[in-house]
Amino acid sequence: MNELIYREMLEEMRTCINKEDVKAGLPDETAPDFDIDRIFIFWQQFRMKTNNLKKYIESLDYDIAARVPWGDLTFSSDEGFVEGLPMTRCWTASKECFEANRTIWEKAYSVRLISEGQYLAYFTTSTQKDVEIMMEGAEEAKVCPSPASTLIMLQTKAKDSLKLEQLKMCDFAVEYYHSVEAALGLKDTLPKTKRKRLISKIKKLLHR
Repeated sequence: MNELIYREMLEEMRTCINKEDVKAGLPDETAPDFDIDRIFIFWQQFRMKTNNLKKYIESLDYDIAARVPWGDLTFSSDEGFVEGLPMTRCWTASKECFEANRTIWEKAYSVRLISEGQYLAYFTTSTQKDVEIMMEGAEEAKVCPSPASTLIMLQTKAKDSLKLEQLKMCDFAVEYYHSVEAALGLKDTLPKTKRKRLISKIKKLLHR
């Protein structure tokens, strides 16, 4: 048994358990056939689910922030695939560079300014798909195909899923905390509530 990883699991379980759970009384050890290895497997699954959801939420944070300067720009799903239909592409350049080249780029690539940030200009080009675009100082932007409002909706759903998984994780910790504790040869590792500490002090005073 790798005691270190099980002690780490016990520490994580402890952070899930609140004072109300302690007051209510945690279940005693589970049946002997439900050993610590199986408990650890389930705990690892909870870890993976919650960590993946957290990473997904962080990636949506990044996508939303990158999407904001473009507003709710949407494109036809057929764009760039239908013969003769102009292709729209997204670009950024410094504000100074954009202003210096705007007239030339508008004539050559049908440039349309979308917005300006503190340092950058955000704009689109509309050309046939076989046209090679040469704009020195401009960089093609990686823009999410979904509007920011759609990304926010996906993020809200992911956050709800994360809360649900965290609740399940906490319920599991309450159920099996004493089992992990016993398997490690430990006892009473949970912090006592204020009420229990007060009773202990009273008992000590009475026995003096």
